[in-house]
Amino acid sequence: MDSIDTGHRPAHDRPQATSKGPPPKRLGVLVIAPDRLSALLEIARGARLKNIDLQIHLTGSGVSLCRQPDFIHLIAHSRVYVCDESARALRIEAMLRDLDPPVLLSCRKMADLFLACDRRLVF
Repeated sequence: MDSIDTGHRPAHDRPQATSKGPPPKRLGVLVIAPDRLSALLEIARGARLKNIDLQIHLTGSGVSLCRQPDFIHLIAHSRVYVCDESARALRIEAMLRDLDPPVLLSCRKMADLFLACDRRLVF
């Protein structure tokens, strides 16, 4: 009878995760949920302490985070990009247009920047 390869390997044959090496140079966080601001602020503070370039990409319902008072702190600790189509749909495009640095981007440009990150996280 032929044996079936299940992909299971003994522990000594498995690749081992390592924490050696430099941290990711650029972490991209794609936010589609409207209730993640406190978690994002914690990630932003940690990334700054570890010298990680954090890029936060808000789209869909995640764009509603821009309405929260602490959103300005997120901009202070990381680079934030907001999908212009989602902002227009939520009728908050005007309030974001004059922010410095600019945050509104097309979906395509946001996707390009997100995919260019060394590490990515979605929530």
